[in-house]
Amino acid sequence: MDACQVYLFGSPHLTQYGRPVIIPRRKQWGLLAYLILTRQPQERDTLATLLWPTYGQERARADLRRELARLHSIVPDLLLGGHGVVELQSAAHLWVDVWAFEELLAAVNGHGHAAEDYCPTCLDHLRAAHALYVDDLFAGYALRDSPEFEDWLFFQQESLRSELLAVLDQLAQMAIAGRNLQHAIAPLRRRLAIDPLHEESHRRLIWVYAHTGQRTAALHQFHQCQEVLARDLGVAPAPETLALYRQLAQAVAPTDVANAQHRAAAPAPPHFWGRERELTQLHGHLAAACQGSGRVVWVTGEAGSGKTALLGQFAHQALAQRADLVVAGGCGTIRYGADAPFLPFRDIFAMLTGDIECEWAENMPAGEQVARLHTLLPQVIHALVTVGPHLVDNLLAGAPLLERAAAVARENMADYERLHTLVTAHFARAPEPDAHLFVATEVSAVLHALAVQHPLLLLLDNLQWADAASFDLLFHLGKRIGAQSILVVGAYRPSEIAPDDSAGGQRSDALVHHPLLALTHEFTRDFGAVQVDLDAVTPTAARAWLDELLVREACQPAPALRDALFAQTAGQPLFTLELLRLWREQGWLHRTEESGGTGAAAPVVSATPLKVAAAIQRWLDRLSADAARLLTLASVAGEVFTVRQLAAVQGWSERRTLECVAVELHHRHHLVAEVAGEDAPLPAAYRFANPMIRAYLLCQLDQSERQLLQAALQHADH
Repeated sequence: MDACQVYLFGSPHLTQYGRPVIIPRRKQWGLLAYLILTRQPQERDTLATLLWPTYGQERARADLRRELARLHSIVPDLLLGGHGVVELQSAAHLWVDVWAFEELLAAVNGHGHAAEDYCPTCLDHLRAAHALYVDDLFAGYALRDSPEFEDWLFFQQESLRSELLAVLDQLAQMAIAGRNLQHAIAPLRRRLAIDPLHEESHRRLIWVYAHTGQRTAALHQFHQCQEVLARDLGVAPAPETLALYRQLAQAVAPTDVANAQHRAAAPAPPHFWGRERELTQLHGHLAAACQGSGRVVWVTGEAGSGKTALLGQFAHQALAQRADLVVAGGCGTIRYGADAPFLPFRDIFAMLTGDIECEWAENMPAGEQVARLHTLLPQVIHALVTVGPHLVDNLLAGAPLLERAAAVARENMADYERLHTLVTAHFARAPEPDAHLFVATEVSAVLHALAVQHPLLLLLDNLQWADAASFDLLFHLGKRIGAQSILVVGAYRPSEIAPDDSAGGQRSDALVHHPLLALTHEFTRDFGAVQVDLDAVTPTAARAWLDELLVREACQPAPALRDALFAQTAGQPLFTLELLRLWREQGWLHRTEESGGTGAAAPVVSATPLKVAAAIQRWLDRLSADAARLLTLASVAGEVFTVRQLAAVQGWSERRTLECVAVELHHRHHLVAEVAGEDAPLPAAYRFANPMIRAYLLCQLDQSERQLLQAALQHADH
């Protein structure tokens, strides 16, 4: 082992006799690197001026002497300082990774054969050189106050990087020449990471992918090449690259569908029970749509009511019952950035064009759905190039679409070539400022063209978070859907589209006209009863759902605990599941097989699971200060409270209190419900919509606060 090893590739470091040696100062490393890489003695004045250019000559020489002394104390046998020069003391026992790198390249270049010839000896040298170059020379190193040194370092880095590119080229050539194509991929990928504009490397990597059976990767590589050339140089790929791509696109890929089904295969959907009434409603709307009476239907419910699960179950059942049905879904959550329009429709069109890995696809059935989408793809491409050209790269990413279209290119090569022209033209031309104006019309036209041969079920989840452009598109589609075999089902949370009262009345008035509210009113007028409300569940149905849940969860709690569970959650799915999980974790409830079939119950302890608390707090955050204060007071008053009680404690008129409770807490945010019937207290009695809301509010109060409010309520009752 050499006495001293210096590593300059990447972050510089040094070892001596195999042990790391710490060189703490950047100027010391700069001094050492300059002497090592120039490989010759340096005048002291030259080094002083190079590393301390802003100092006077005397001070610079003094700093140089100080750093040389420190280096000598750290590595005594490395440098030799004479009266006027500084040099390496001896290179005989010194190993430097940059020197070793250059020696390996010199051995390869002097071996006397063509660079593309396969040579095991040179291949070993190239691999060793590649391994030494862990990162650029002095990666991350800088001497901001020494610009001449920075310039020198830059040119050293560029020179070595060029040599690395040559190494990577030769490694790829050797692998291809030696018929070991898989080993050509890594050097080509690293070369493109350094120089992404090198089209020959793109072309070579496409060829290697294609000849190792990685057809999708080859197509993806072409589109990467196409995009980077257009973006950075404003040019299209060379004719030979395009010829290679067309040859690849036309190749038959009989296993693509099977592979796609395998990738899409997902575990069986979770057990779904209950909601028979709601599923029957949805199937009725689908039957009407399939008979040519298209419509838009709403599924509403607060967080945790099971909207997404219901949509998924409906999709499973509909696909099983109708062999010609095509299902696609989208989500209103913002995935593409705040400025990207048509968010849920991007998912829908991605699925319709065979993207089985888009975000919402995980909620959909796998095998049969994938096969139908693959069968539909040629029709979708035909519709896009004939009536929806502006959707390419405005609603659908062009490059991935071409990859998926290549799998069915042979079925209609003319449509594929037109699609290819649309995508490549997009890179070569300036963006059309008004292209988005065509989207709504062309979305309707494409969907209508598809619905002629296949009924369409389009599922739009979390519409409360959709963008304004999506609402405009949905309005346009809904107004032209009547005679089409298309059913659109949109799901949203009513509280999220209600006015946000937390910022005061002026903001609330502005939010009354939420675009989704306008759409629901418009489509109710057009299509009639089109709302499926998951929050409107009878106590009997909720209790039956809870009983079935406990059976499926293998829990047989004592009747008192079962009643307590229902009393706290009122059968709300999220609240029930989370409270059940919490009770089991804390030992208050367990599976019957774990307890020998006893299902023993423990005392119920008041606790709010984290997910439930987060959902409740989100509702509370939307309330005005007055409404929040009244609701907290009501939680102390009891599960049922009267407006008169609250008014007396607050010192408000009963009219003002009633307006706040009825308008904001009841009608707008659905946190309380009016108590009706002969036994209802008068005047104006209300109860909490869910007992866990009250429990959460009580937990937010200190004991002293609760006692103070209880005393005020007792005084008001007298």
